[in-house]
Amino acid sequence: MSGCSSAIRLGLLACVMGLVPLIANGRCSFPEGAEDSGLSPDATAARNQFFEDVCSGSAVDLLLGSDPRVKQQVHFPLNSKEFTQPDRYPELARLMNIQGTVVMAFVLDADGRVRRSRLLLSSGHQVLDQAAVANMSKLRGAEAIEVDGSPVRVFYIAPIVYRLLHGDPEIPPFSDAAANRLGSRILALYNAADAEALYADTDEALRTPFTHVDVKTKWSAYQVRYGSMQRFVFSGFGNVIHRSGTLFYQLRYSLRMSKPAHPMVTMLVTVVPRPERPGIVSFEFTENSPIYTFP
Repeated sequence: MSGCSSAIRLGLLACVMGLVPLIANGRCSFPEGAEDSGLSPDATAARNQFFEDVCSGSAVDLLLGSDPRVKQQVHFPLNSKEFTQPDRYPELARLMNIQGTVVMAFVLDADGRVRRSRLLLSSGHQVLDQAAVANMSKLRGAEAIEVDGSPVRVFYIAPIVYRLLHGDPEIPPFSDAAANRLGSRILALYNAADAEALYADTDEALRTPFTHVDVKTKWSAYQVRYGSMQRFVFSGFGNVIHRSGTLFYQLRYSLRMSKPAHPMVTMLVTVVPRPERPGIVSFEFTENSPIYTFP
């Protein structure tokens, strides 16, 4: 797709890809078996409800994207520069090294503009979801859409891919929610000085020769210098490290600490993906300026 090629030249990719062909019917309900988009049951229910809402909410006919009467009138990618220009990639997502895919349903009005859309599948990151929803209103697929001289609307489903091509190609398999659960646990254990519990959370298969005593010593030094951990905000991903066939991901947290001399620090937690929760490999506090500044 030409829009994606231009994105590569610009050094990042966030484009509308793989538009799902659909089959129209005359009722205000999404036709069963019209397409197999691989949506989850919840996303399928959201798609069906959105289709019913937009279909019944206007007297203008609603067609589906594969209808041959409209395919030649609509040109994709829909103003792809909206997703390929650097200023369209969410700045916070770029700073946080966050990538992902958002699946949207949207309707082109008769003037070719998107005025209604709905998020069907989250990327797992609020900053990308919000950007995808906001960008939909900026897209335009045609100057006008008509069938037999009458205006029509067109229903589509599209995955919107946000990828930093100068970043690591491996997208960390952690959502905001997973990172926040890990941060909450570390905060609680740190403030309780429960080194044994944190040590139990370290990845057994990758433990370096240290004990819970080493963890406690490190935490004690941090508590003397920084005090207790009052708040945290997950602030993205650091490096992705490839070592002996294993991927290690670095999660960054902005912390508000209780000591006035060092009220804000960054915590770096290196983890490996595990089925129940990330296995901690190492952690450290740094005094680099955090991405997030607490009010």
